[in-house]
Amino acid sequence: MITGISATDRIFSILNVQAVKSLLNGAIYKEEPLNEQVYQKRNISLFPLTTSMDFLNEHVVNVNIFCPDLATGQTDGTTLNSIAQAVINTLKAYRSESDYFHLTILSSGLIKDESNRSYVNIRIEIVTE
Repeated sequence: MITGISATDRIFSILNVQAVKSLLNGAIYKEEPLNEQVYQKRNISLFPLTTSMDFLNEHVVNVNIFCPDLATGQTDGTTLNSIAQAVINTLKAYRSESDYFHLTILSSGLIKDESNRSYVNIRIEIVTE
């Protein structure tokens, strides 16, 4: 059993690999407050949705992928998709290698925030045995 913070730390360690980092010109952040700077580079931000500090068997972590819009103001869907695909492939590869730490991708999608900026959200469920 782990806490929500431990779950986020585990996702960070899984994604902190060259296959993902090579697509970023920013960084992978854990539980950092969102601000204007995350939209200015290709960044990944991780947030646990399970806020309890209790040791639980199930947690949900949001993986948000940010990328600047194109000069025309349109979403850079190609870049967002390539980073999202690398994240999903990395998570799937890890999922098949771990016996006691199961990952399930619950959902993924393109989201527009209140300022009309786009990012990809991938929601991951983590179950420990």
